[in-house]
Amino acid sequence: MAENTNKNFKLLHPFEFRGTQYNEVSMRRAKVRDLREFSKSLDKLDPIQAMEVAIGNLTDLDDTVIAELDLEDFAPIKAHFEGFLDAMKSKSDQS
Repeated sequence: MAENTNKNFKLLHPFEFRGTQYNEVSMRRAKVRDLREFSKSLDKLDPIQAMEVAIGNLTDLDDTVIAELDLEDFAPIKAHFEGFLDAMKSKSDQS
């Protein structure tokens, strides 16, 4: 049986956007392609926009929905995403 690899974030500040109510955000683990796309997007977008797009991909939400998150709700989601980046950096530092 496959292990559930999603991390769920219950929103402290739920919101409605374009007729949909958001109470929770579920994020899957990042894959190499996600990190590659994030890295490429840094050349075209500012770092916050690039992170919105990357988190949108990992949550299956449009980045316009991610942009509507309260900062208090965004902070742990952002930290979880940055954990993937830190894991990559830690591995390359050991080489």
